[in-house]
Amino acid sequence: MALKDLAASAASVNEETIESIVGNYVRYDLDDMKIVLTPEGSRLSNKHKVLVYLVANEGWVYLDKSDFRVTTAPKELENPLGIKGGSLRPVLRALESDNLLKKSGSEYRVLTANLSKIVDELGGK
Repeated sequence: MALKDLAASAASVNEETIESIVGNYVRYDLDDMKIVLTPEGSRLSNKHKVLVYLVANEGWVYLDKSDFRVTTAPKELENPLGIKGGSLRPVLRALESDNLLKKSGSEYRVLTANLSKIVDELGGK
């Protein structure tokens, strides 16, 4: 088995894991290139909304949008998540401290290597 085969398998696992995490909670709007919370997603806790949304942002690559991600600076996350900045920023910092997110400049991303930990955080959903 070549290392390339392992990478393909990891990508497949990530796609399945991303789908299992976000499936009930978000929809991809390919016309406007946005991630939209479903009613079920809107009922999640702030912490879980952030995780689900940022996991969904990693899914663009599987929708043939490999070079695209929505902007994930706190100010840009407030509206789609329905969370005010004063409540959002502490959640982002806590998730970063828990090693579930990484910050690059002003934007946040999930650590895809920790998708299984995120599944656990969401209660195995």
